[in-house]
Amino acid sequence: LRDITLSVGKGELHLLCGPIGCGKSSVLLLLLGEMRRTGGRMSLSADESGVGYVPQAAWIVNASFRDNILMGRPLDESWYEEVIRCCALLPDQLRIGADSLIGERGVTVSGGQRARISLARAVYGRPRVLLLDDPLSAVDAHVARTLVDECLCGVVRSSGAAVLLATHQVQLANALADVVHVMEEGAVTASGRPADLSERGLLPAEGGGEGGGEAEPQRAVSGAAAGESSGRPDASVAGPEASRAEAKGPLQLGEPSKAELGHGSRRAAVRFYWEAMGGAARVVPVLGLVLGLATCRALADWSLGEWIRKGSEASGAVLYGALIGATVVLGLAQGVAIVDRIIGASTSIHASVLSRVLRAPKSWFDATPQGLVLAIFSKDQDAIDDLLPATMLALLKCCIIVATALALGVVAVPVILVVLPIVGLLFRWLTNYFQVTASQLKRLDKASSGPVISRFAETYAGLASVRAMRLQERLGAQLIDQLARNHAAHFLWTAAGRWLAVRLDWVATGIVVCVGAGVVLEVPLMTPSPTLAGLALVYILQITSLFQWGFRMWAEVQNHFVSVERALSYTQVPQEAPAELEGDAELSAASWPQRGAISFRAVEMRYRPGMPLVLRGLSCEIEPGLKSALVGRTGAGKSSILNALFRLVEIEAGGAVCIDGVDVSRVGLDCLRRSMVAIQQDAVLFAGTLRSNLDPLEQQSDARLLEALRKVDFERALGARIELGSSVSDGGSNLSSGSRQLLMLARAMLSSARILVMDEATASCDFDTDAAMQAVVRSHFCGATILTVAHRLDTILDYDRVFVMSSGALAESGSPAELMERPDSSFAQLVAQAGRGSVARFTELSTRRRPHTAPPRG
Repeated sequence: LRDITLSVGKGELHLLCGPIGCGKSSVLLLLLGEMRRTGGRMSLSADESGVGYVPQAAWIVNASFRDNILMGRPLDESWYEEVIRCCALLPDQLRIGADSLIGERGVTVSGGQRARISLARAVYGRPRVLLLDDPLSAVDAHVARTLVDECLCGVVRSSGAAVLLATHQVQLANALADVVHVMEEGAVTASGRPADLSERGLLPAEGGGEGGGEAEPQRAVSGAAAGESSGRPDASVAGPEASRAEAKGPLQLGEPSKAELGHGSRRAAVRFYWEAMGGAARVVPVLGLVLGLATCRALADWSLGEWIRKGSEASGAVLYGALIGATVVLGLAQGVAIVDRIIGASTSIHASVLSRVLRAPKSWFDATPQGLVLAIFSKDQDAIDDLLPATMLALLKCCIIVATALALGVVAVPVILVVLPIVGLLFRWLTNYFQVTASQLKRLDKASSGPVISRFAETYAGLASVRAMRLQERLGAQLIDQLARNHAAHFLWTAAGRWLAVRLDWVATGIVVCVGAGVVLEVPLMTPSPTLAGLALVYILQITSLFQWGFRMWAEVQNHFVSVERALSYTQVPQEAPAELEGDAELSAASWPQRGAISFRAVEMRYRPGMPLVLRGLSCEIEPGLKSALVGRTGAGKSSILNALFRLVEIEAGGAVCIDGVDVSRVGLDCLRRSMVAIQQDAVLFAGTLRSNLDPLEQQSDARLLEALRKVDFERALGARIELGSSVSDGGSNLSSGSRQLLMLARAMLSSARILVMDEATASCDFDTDAAMQAVVRSHFCGATILTVAHRLDTILDYDRVFVMSSGALAESGSPAELMERPDSSFAQLVAQAGRGSVARFTELSTRRRPHTAPPRG
């Protein structure tokens, strides 16, 4: 950023617009103090509620619908209802339920719903300053119109808040903004009233949202294609299944199973770990080495005493040396064997868990808290790799030494045979009594640590929002409460262990007293040799500390086996369909799909058993080589179609999805997903380099990677020379949202797939970048089947066919020209909702062309 000069007064709404990578988001972060200012002056007037901030990627926490808006703030019922009404969330709340869990990362709601929840959270705090980072790009034209009229021009403007909206939707300027600031390459190049800038030709190019000039008055749109903005939910959103679900209460995410929390069978866990170590054939020899080593050590101690008692005899020295040598050899062999089995068990368990988790269905990830998945591969795996083997070995050695001490004690003082059965029964009763409580406490400890990890991850992801709205104290209190729960369970488990340790000390002390008294007082029938008596006393005096140490090791083994139980439960998670099937090789050899024809036949789909249908009897044909678009209001089921196509979610029995006449349910998932390439709404990028994100399997040459980046004009968006070794942060956080989408497009261009699927891929891009991306798609994927989910209707102006979705069903289909010729069509009404500019463009351009059959690709 350089030479940024702007001022937003009370009650004013300013637009900050410009191409991707020009610094719009950076200006907002600078105002929030999230970026370092190197010069100039800056002031921001905020009250105790902080600044209302809506990031471009909506921040959602694993809490209820209502709590995601309140974020720990007191509930003002009337104001809350007003906020969700103006943010077009009332129908969603009535359908989903105010107390329903949204889930981590908002997995149960659409991208548009996440954006509106984030906006409602910012507005609810009644801030003096509201910073909005393009929240309208994630919603359709109808919802955007509602947010503009009811929220920004209604509730927000009447509150007198100063609003700075970063957006590329400059068509909002005349109807919404008091002042527009145009940015380019990190600087504000022009500022002024929209009409003045428009006359001077300084506003960026417009595109399909509300139209270029005066927006049309909002009119009612029949049916669900445009949706209802009233407070009444659409009864057809989920069909009768939703009604039954609602009758039972709000929809909830699946809770982690008891096994996932560590409530599995201990016997099954022991068997699982035994088999991971190699079973009897591999473990018994190791146990033999451990016993042999302990025996050699005891015999070495005895032989030393005998050698001293008999004098300096050569035979005594030879025997002692031989036993010491055997001890060294057995010690080395034992160490190598134990390490080998530990590594084998750890590798086997990790591979089993990883393979199952990687093949788990999307619904499992949606319902399983992220903290639990992170814990199994971090805390639990560490316990299995390191802590469990070490404590098991220590416990085994401790048991052998105690057994040796008791055996020597019995030989030296046979009368303690009378005492040992009583001691054994007492020991068993104490440990059983302890175990009942301690196991549950440790499981509570493990289970309560997952939410703590999740809370840290969630808070870190939304730090800018937390600090902007001054939620640190409230979220900190919630985190402290979760930590207190976790620490309470851990403290009680530790206290229970101390309780048992004290009582075991009493038992061990009793044994020491019996043996010591028998040896010292020379009880009848007790005439051991001095060597044996001394050796017995040396060993028996260790029992007290050994009991303490042995108990601690035993308790730790019980503790760490909870991790094995959890690992075992993760080897039983539901799995996707097979990755490979017998016919896949034949399909690959035939270069399937050659045409790219897609058909849906009576498709019904739900995300989880018991949840409402999101696709209801969908039947349509997507012709090969043509560009087809899916449109409809937020939540209409557009992205659900893509989930069914990629089999991320399996459809109900009776329906079918076919590609080139092949039922995709009969194709292995690897073969199916390789046959298509997707560009998602949320870019998927990993920490690494440009090269590793473009070509993770290292199958392409650097020249081809650079060519793909040049074709999408990535260098202009990046603002720097392209270097394949340039770093990319996790999620692409060091890139602008538009740059991330360009990188996704470049990656898609490296694929030879015949089907391209785009899920609102350009929603976060300015119109120039959108047009450039569309031009690249038209040229590079000429002849391929293109299926696009679009909110921005101008992006589908030249498409061959449009499918209008409503409440999970197909409302209508046809070419844009055909649908625009019918004013009562749902598509024509959606275009009308986008404003007069879009109507004019569709009327002019879409009538110039008719669907055609594209030439085969390649």
